[in-house]
Amino acid sequence: MERRKNAARHEGEEPSAGPKEGPLPEIEFEAGSPRVITVTGVINGQDVEKVADRLAGLNMESSEPIIVQFCSSGGHLQSGWALHDLFSTNAVPVITVGFGYVGSAATVAFQGGVARFLAPHAKLMIHLVGFSSEDGISFDLKDMRKQMKEMTELQDDIEKMLARRTGKPLKTIKAWCEEETEFSAREAVKNGFADRVLHARRPGKVRGK
Repeated sequence: MERRKNAARHEGEEPSAGPKEGPLPEIEFEAGSPRVITVTGVINGQDVEKVADRLAGLNMESSEPIIVQFCSSGGHLQSGWALHDLFSTNAVPVITVGFGYVGSAATVAFQGGVARFLAPHAKLMIHLVGFSSEDGISFDLKDMRKQMKEMTELQDDIEKMLARRTGKPLKTIKAWCEEETEFSAREAVKNGFADRVLHARRPGKVRGK
């Protein structure tokens, strides 16, 4: 059953975000830039392998920041955590940028950036950990109890990380996850899930021949 997605409500709330050290870095997207990594679609172990290899190579080339851009509704949650940890522990600063939709496991990975940017029309989503099996795997009660314990621990870890990164109370994060909440780019910045909304570049005047 598809769960209803609720827009975040912010009336009466003061903007709150986690601690930031110094000014945010400026980022420039250049055609064919070798220091931009793109992650799209369903996140899985292959993405982790690809990104890890690219980071290792780029770390050796320069100490300039690396940009990782996301457009993903989620995927394998442990892969999302792996990307988060790769970014947050990388020797060279990693800046994460979200386009289109950033949800679930992609949101976890996105939070690993030293600076987090969202495109003007991007959306970010958080929700509860879920499980699905399309290959007919069956579980007995013992297996289900173990699965539930692991999912609960994973959800707790995600909520604590989000509370730490956003500066929001843990109970607020829990409530948003329960409701499967979507945030616009500006709402995400206001609530600490991102640091800045990217500015749209204004095209110059077109001159006739």
